Amino acid sequence: MESIHIIAILVTLAAGFSYLNQRFFKMPMTIGLMVISMGFSLLLIMFTYFGLPVGDYAGAMMQKIDFSKLLMEGMLGLLLFAGAIHVNLDDLVESGLEIGILATL
Repeated sequence: MESIHIIAILVTLAAGFSYLNQRFFKMPMTIGLMVISMGFSLLLIMFTYFGLPVGDYAGAMMQKIDFSKLLMEGMLGLLLFAGAIHVNLDDLVESGLEIGILATL
């Protein structure tokens, strides 16, 4: 299975879990997505316990991904951008001196 297929599966799962959270659980998005993902992981473990090779297949699929390369080259820019969206510019200007000192040291 190619990397693009793995990414497509993960994005589809994330979108489905986000829909379930928005429709039924109504938790904050990050918390709801994490809770549903943990529940799905437990479900995979239970399936493996009962003899279905789902966990082995998922493990083999995840071993094909170089997570350090994916994180540093693929996701870091997106994570930094998502964090920068929530910065209040007025607070940033007020703390400009402290930020400048800490950034240069």
